[in-house]
Amino acid sequence: IRAENVGEYGPYLSAVDRQAMMTIATGVQAVAEAQYGRVDEALWYVGRIVETFGRTLPGSISEMMPDYGCFAQAWTNYGIVVPLVEHIFGIRPDAAQKTVVVDPHVPTGWNSMRIDDLPVGTNTISFSRARSGRGIEYRIDGRESGWTFVLRGEAPAGARYYVNGRPAAPTGSGVRLTGKRNVVLVVPRE
Repeated sequence: IRAENVGEYGPYLSAVDRQAMMTIATGVQAVAEAQYGRVDEALWYVGRIVETFGRTLPGSISEMMPDYGCFAQAWTNYGIVVPLVEHIFGIRPDAAQKTVVVDPHVPTGWNSMRIDDLPVGTNTISFSRARSGRGIEYRIDGRESGWTFVLRGEAPAGARYYVNGRPAAPTGSGVRLTGKRNVVLVVPRE
């Protein structure tokens, strides 16, 4: 699609006319790229939506890109929020079970990333990932007790895991965390 049917702000609504572009079509393409693990490509589409921010109304993104159509459509955030929260940060909540799986897919060049105060059911969570000289440090915090977090993600073969400073072993489903504040350090094999 991007090679032949994309304009400055995302996919054309009609490959024949090659003119109109909408945030919903660009957002759907961003989500599709992210679902297939192509996070760098997904970010390209997210960037097209972000470029239109505030053109017609401060704090808003227009339905038609870059600056026409209705300036207040709920779907305009879809192409930013879903690729970032669900795919790049990899946050998959099950609020009814008080469980949050975090399976980040880090874009090229991102050494750190962070999301704060994300509402999940009755809880509010924060997540960060940062690369340092010691390894990769993940922080997963929740305001409420009684929640379970599962950290997944790629780690180098033979890596050592530490949860809140203590050695830990991941299972096939990831590293299970139960506290309000959790720090996971992944140290690559030397």
